[in-house]
Amino acid sequence: MIKDYFDEISHGLARESERMRKDFATHRQSAGTNREAIVCKLLRQHILQSVGIETGLVLSASGDLSAQSDIILVDKNSNAALHGDRPIPIWLVESVYGVIEVKTQFTPSTLTDSVAKCKKFKALPRNFADSCGRQAIKDNLFCVWSFESPADLNVAKENIAKEVDGLSINERPDFIVVPGSFLWRGGRYFDLTRNGQPGSSHYNQRLREVGGDVEKLLDPSEEMMGLGENSLFTFLYWINSWLYAAGPRRPDLVKYYPSMTFGSII
Repeated sequence: MIKDYFDEISHGLARESERMRKDFATHRQSAGTNREAIVCKLLRQHILQSVGIETGLVLSASGDLSAQSDIILVDKNSNAALHGDRPIPIWLVESVYGVIEVKTQFTPSTLTDSVAKCKKFKALPRNFADSCGRQAIKDNLFCVWSFESPADLNVAKENIAKEVDGLSINERPDFIVVPGSFLWRGGRYFDLTRNGQPGSSHYNQRLREVGGDVEKLLDPSEEMMGLGENSLFTFLYWINSWLYAAGPRRPDLVKYYPSMTFGSII
């Protein structure tokens, strides 16, 4: 029953994407916006209810802003946006679990655009205020969602390999998913799920297994899976598991104030 349920959702996404193509053939921007809405609706129905599915910009204490994100996953129980009543709100980076870039087609050019946004987002400095020791993960996810991909998945794999070549583990996307086709995982997500947090018992065990060579912990540093109809279910399962483990998150708001005296005690 569960497999049939998610298979039908995957087929439905393809049908809705094709409907957008036909109905908005002369206005691709509107079609793209509608596709983002389709993904948002799906996530709101299947992501942990404590996670907000939002949009806007992401701000760090350094004053740097990310590119506008199609979808932002936030800890909505502990945070609110700046300019929350505006069409494009601003979220403090520490309140963000991750962002999702939505593309119609998976091509070298759309991949290049997504990776550039990923690098900018991942480079934002973070200043977390630990929620009473409940925050387990201080990383942020960057995901790429595409409605279409090359028929030959080896072509997609080669395009990804070329695009991330030379990038550190901290600069790479964590997920690339095309429902009905494939799921790729890499970046810090893949590192954490394989090796655990540095200093943890699992990490130390993995380190012993590779003779203490940290570089070998990152080999391989990514995984490409042609899962067909199971791509969507697997993506949702893994991202929900990560969100559950990440715990609540809050920014250290003092870091966002300039270095100056607040005032005086009277």
